[in-house]
Amino acid sequence: MGPGLSNTFCIMPWVHLHIAQSGEVNPCCVAPSDPVYSFGSVHDFELEEIWNRPAIREFRKKQMEGKPDSRCNGCYEKENDGFRSLRNVTNSDYAHKLELLKSTSPEGRLDSNPPVYLDIRFSNVCNFKCRICGPWSSSQWHEDAVAMGMKNPNSPAISTGISQPEKLWKQVGKLIPDLEEIYFAGGEPLVMEEHYRFLDMLHEQKKFDIRLKYSTNLSFLEFKGRKVMELWKPFRQVVIAASLDGSGSRAEYMRKNQNWERAISIWNEMRKGGENLLMLLSPTVSVFNVLHICDFHREWTEKGLLDREGMIPSILRTPEIYDVANMPSHLKSKATGMIHRHLDWMKSNSSRNEQQMEFAMRQWEGVMGRIKRDANPSLWTDFSRFTARLDQLRGEDFQEVFPELFEVS
Repeated sequence: MGPGLSNTFCIMPWVHLHIAQSGEVNPCCVAPSDPVYSFGSVHDFELEEIWNRPAIREFRKKQMEGKPDSRCNGCYEKENDGFRSLRNVTNSDYAHKLELLKSTSPEGRLDSNPPVYLDIRFSNVCNFKCRICGPWSSSQWHEDAVAMGMKNPNSPAISTGISQPEKLWKQVGKLIPDLEEIYFAGGEPLVMEEHYRFLDMLHEQKKFDIRLKYSTNLSFLEFKGRKVMELWKPFRQVVIAASLDGSGSRAEYMRKNQNWERAISIWNEMRKGGENLLMLLSPTVSVFNVLHICDFHREWTEKGLLDREGMIPSILRTPEIYDVANMPSHLKSKATGMIHRHLDWMKSNSSRNEQQMEFAMRQWEGVMGRIKRDANPSLWTDFSRFTARLDQLRGEDFQEVFPELFEVS
């Protein structure tokens, strides 16, 4: 962060566009998806127009004036818990773009400097139906969501708000020469046709001086004859943040349709990739895994599958019933003690990448910060009820898979 900038400043509106499945362009993937907070919709405006519409200009203006914005509450919350937030990471990664503030008008207008960082969620297409997810981000969730009254039975399983894709592709193509980073998430990006079309466009323009970042469930390396690792080879860097929340039967319960042995096989295959491939585990810490996530980390490290600094935990904030803040006090104490001991273990040997280790440890400390928040006991009751209903639909048994949490069954 540069001199004179506030501790709420975010460089995102100078470098980044996030296009949600609804077609709304939001400040980032952490910001609320409600259209009232968006900068505009791709249905109504072209990306070039949205880049300087009144909504984004006002957002830039607030950032320059050091005024907090409610759309940024997700990052503010994480920072209060002790995490390094998306705001922190982006400010660091794009510090070289701070000079753009000099060419920004007092009203927040930014001309001749297109976005360099894209995150487009084309649809909710996914092959998993994870417990912590829902139909908004997974097409596989549709039947369960209908059965539980979460969706209208006449609604489609696959949702996308991008009604004129060819029009959008032309706009994206114009941005490619200036891009520095693309983030692919889902659904599951490696089973989305649009993901491969985007890679083809990058290849056609020979745009390889770029960082590709993925949030993926490690279930595919090939899709309709396209071998993704071959497509990745020319790029400057490919960062894989694997969404694995535990091992064995716990993993398969939390991320329904996951085959644990296949996940390990794909992880090992990816590790054979080129030097441009950075492999990380990015578990989402929730009620389900908070009491065994440390064991999972040590297990993979001891098996030589991962460096100690290679697991970067993120925290679940929604759905609130899975938030670790709402656990009973005795489970909170147990989880906090386990993470304290885990941090000691992480410090016990030198790291290959001290900067990465510092980041990883800060995220673990943030998990403890989240645990210490005040609990809402009614949400803990809702968790038990919702889990039992979903178990019945899926023929699963929460108490059998997670005996350490049997008190809430």
